[in-house]
Amino acid sequence: MREGKYRLWKQIVCLIVLCAGFLYSKTEAQAAPRFQKLTEGKTYQTTLTGKKKHTLKFVCVEGKEPGDYLEEVNIYLDGKKEKTVRGIGEYYWNVYLCRVGTKKTLLYMEGISDNDYTTSIRIMEYRNKKLRQIADLTELSRNNSEDKTQKLFSGWARGILQRVGDNSLTVRWSETGKSTGIVCVDVTYKLAGSRMVQSGSSYALKFPYEYLKKEWTAKESFSAYTKAGGSKVSFRIQPGDRVKPLRLTRKRGNLWFQIRNAEGKKGWFKDAETHSDHSVYFEEAMFAG
Repeated sequence: MREGKYRLWKQIVCLIVLCAGFLYSKTEAQAAPRFQKLTEGKTYQTTLTGKKKHTLKFVCVEGKEPGDYLEEVNIYLDGKKEKTVRGIGEYYWNVYLCRVGTKKTLLYMEGISDNDYTTSIRIMEYRNKKLRQIADLTELSRNNSEDKTQKLFSGWARGILQRVGDNSLTVRWSETGKSTGIVCVDVTYKLAGSRMVQSGSSYALKFPYEYLKKEWTAKESFSAYTKAGGSKVSFRIQPGDRVKPLRLTRKRGNLWFQIRNAEGKKGWFKDAETHSDHSVYFEEAMFAG
């Protein structure tokens, strides 16, 4: 009888150990970084689509004159030049391998020019034995110059890779509102078949830098509305009022910002259309340059 109980307890202990090991290995796998920044000229071994291992590296080609922008960046796959990306004014490229699934790794390429400006964010996928560009996230989310479309950002906005998830990439964008100065939001892009799509319609403001304040002091009078693009006033703001910035969206070609006042009421205000002394609504507004 005692021997039977001993064997039973032994089996239970073994089962607990096995389960703990499985959960630990699963946690370790989930905690592993899902994107890796590549060094120019260095060869990496990676899967792309499926389980087959490939070698991959990128090499930048400089212009003919000293101080020129980069002419192009060449991507080598398994020792052969697979793709050439023509330059449009880059000083350097940030290139990442992004593991968006157990059998899917995308190539993410940020072109950077003057004043850390993001010229393009190109997403490459290996499909049918070819490396193909499936998206330029700047074209998805950024207007040209001062154009007013339903694209979220102005032509000024800069983007950097923030995180990678299952079939998704998240980019942290820095935008400049004429009323608010520099603001930051995270935008997630999802893999949908052979293309990337922008997810969401309004985005929580982030505060990754010390100069971005979580509370703003009004220096102008203006109205906040019950919804972005709406006409029903939620509350009025007077000089000296303190508000908390919450979200950003775009309606009818204009940026709108959500704020919460001291009484806890939320409202949206439209960004100023032109830049002037009276278009800057808050003491804490910070502008580049």
